[in-house]
Amino acid sequence: METEEDATRYLVAADILFANGWVAKALQIYRNMAADGHAVGIDKFRRIMQAYDALDPATRDLPGQRHIAFVGDHVVSTLHFNSNLNEYEKKVAFLSGVRMVELETSSQCNRRCHYCPNSKYDRISGNTYISDAVFNRVIDDLASVDYAWRLHFHGYNEPLMHFDNLVTRIQTARKRLPKASLCIFTNGDYLTKDMFCQLEDSGINAVILSVHMPPNKPWNERDVLQRIFDKANELDQKAMLTEYDAGKYMKFLLLGSNMTVSIHEGNYDDFGSNRGNLLPSVGEDVDERTRPCFHPMMFFIVNYRGDVVPCCDFVGDIPEHRPYVVGNVADASLFDIYANEKYTDWRINVLSTGKKPVPCNTCSQFDKRKRFDDDTQNLIDKAIAEAVAQKDGTLAAVG
Repeated sequence: METEEDATRYLVAADILFANGWVAKALQIYRNMAADGHAVGIDKFRRIMQAYDALDPATRDLPGQRHIAFVGDHVVSTLHFNSNLNEYEKKVAFLSGVRMVELETSSQCNRRCHYCPNSKYDRISGNTYISDAVFNRVIDDLASVDYAWRLHFHGYNEPLMHFDNLVTRIQTARKRLPKASLCIFTNGDYLTKDMFCQLEDSGINAVILSVHMPPNKPWNERDVLQRIFDKANELDQKAMLTEYDAGKYMKFLLLGSNMTVSIHEGNYDDFGSNRGNLLPSVGEDVDERTRPCFHPMMFFIVNYRGDVVPCCDFVGDIPEHRPYVVGNVADASLFDIYANEKYTDWRINVLSTGKKPVPCNTCSQFDKRKRFDDDTQNLIDKAIAEAVAQKDGTLAAVG
């Protein structure tokens, strides 16, 4: 690379390749930039390789046993498709795959948005807090492996409805998990300037606000924009547009806080999710999904009862989705649940190319996004096929 302009052009190309799953090609560009002494290339290459280097050096390079591919900054491993692991391997699988733990600290929500499962089930009339035993089990397990990725304090609830309890939980997590990135999603209805300042002091890293329309009111960009600017003014923040897709989605950053604060809204009627087929009229129609999905590898979702589900679209406390619960934190560690047969079978079923099990067969989440080049996806499909073969050709039915 002869000039800084050339280096910038190569870096942009590498970032685009990497974001779209062409990991091997992007890494080659970063590696070349690093070899040429380009500072950004060195930083990118080192950051991406950290996840791989975190694996046990004595075992990570054994052919066919560990590393298959990169997804962003984490590693797809054959461990993710094997439920017969020892305690150490369970932790390696968890750390190399999970990048977001979602912890629902309470059950109540003040809204019944028609594109949310709460429109069909009562989460308004009462509240149940997560138990100390379940909460502490999650934090203790994460602390035992020095967890340094995202921890989100929300689910199908509105976390700010019970603000004092939430702040106490955040402060506990901050003390025990100093490297983790702590985040909350909120509809913003309860968020005042005073609460905003308390969140800054609590140790939270990021706040993501949505600005939902009134019940049953269709998407209207003018109204969405007005609500965004009204909330920004209320919080004494400056709103900067960062994403815009006409008729579909908009996102702003709020400037003026030591937290990363974003505020967004989407046209969920047309482009949302059917939430595990609970809301068949919401989102885009999918006749038969075949695109791979990485949620059961990347996410670990714990609801207020301690139930764990393999995807944020699943609601563990309702009858339709009870069969998709893969474990409960009150009964087993995070690592035991992540590596158990039910959770492993979800990864086998949905990370591969081909037809997906119910309810994933009609899911539109990232259905049009190609995460990998064909060679990388073929490696993942081969590893999954080998894992199935090792189970004597008998794949446990999901659910």
